[in-house]
Amino acid sequence: MTHRTRVFQHINNDPVIDIVQGTRHDLKNKEVEGISDDLTSAVEKCLWNENAVFSYPVNNNSVSHVVSDSSNDSSSGTGARTIKITGLQHSQPSAVHTFTEHSVTLTMNGTTNVSVGSVFYRITKIEVLTAGSTGVNQGNIKVFNTGSSAIFGCMGAGDNHSNQLIVAPPTNEDIIVENLHVSAHFETPVELKINLFSQETGLQRVLYKIFLGSNSNNMSFKLRKKLVAGDTLWASLNPLASVVGTHHRISALLECTQKHINSVIPSI
Repeated sequence: MTHRTRVFQHINNDPVIDIVQGTRHDLKNKEVEGISDDLTSAVEKCLWNENAVFSYPVNNNSVSHVVSDSSNDSSSGTGARTIKITGLQHSQPSAVHTFTEHSVTLTMNGTTNVSVGSVFYRITKIEVLTAGSTGVNQGNIKVFNTGSSAIFGCMGAGDNHSNQLIVAPPTNEDIIVENLHVSAHFETPVELKINLFSQETGLQRVLYKIFLGSNSNNMSFKLRKKLVAGDTLWASLNPLASVVGTHHRISALLECTQKHINSVIPSI
């Protein structure tokens, strides 16, 4: 007679430990960083390298193009040659809003616009796949609308991946935003805003306001905010006075846990 031996795994109350140990197959760690080194008076910019607001469509996808401000980012250049754009596409099968992860690979053409081809609801990541002799993108690369000039995503020169503090979960995924870490130095006082757009309500609101004075700031905050499919969270910087000086730098890191809603945990 054979006997079956059962192996039991302990599930911790701390999801971070579960992620490290691999005992929760429905959880994964997610970190999103935004970096900015410039400010313009009266412009509430997204926390990214462009001096521009975060533009987003409400209930539709957007046609967009990608371009660099360096001619070296091209198919045979010394900088970025091919890039990958990742984000969400929106659809409504049977009148149900669905947000599907999607990516596309493109060949750069320097300062000449390249059509993205696929439409996107949100751009969540841009990264360099292949590069020339320098090994990095030589210019600032952005994904934008040629008609309105609205910017949907961007990547700073030399970064090889986007540093934009934008979070948008796909369908069947929830994201718990847990901690925000900020390191900053400004010569002009600014207001750091954590913003949320809800597709369900069609409204945008400010979740948190953090005031940063004209000196160095290093701080951490517990946010504990749940995002569902259709939500978009992003950080923006609003100068509280006319911008003076040239030293306006900030790096902000969001620590999140992403949970798959319909995942099946293997039986033991």
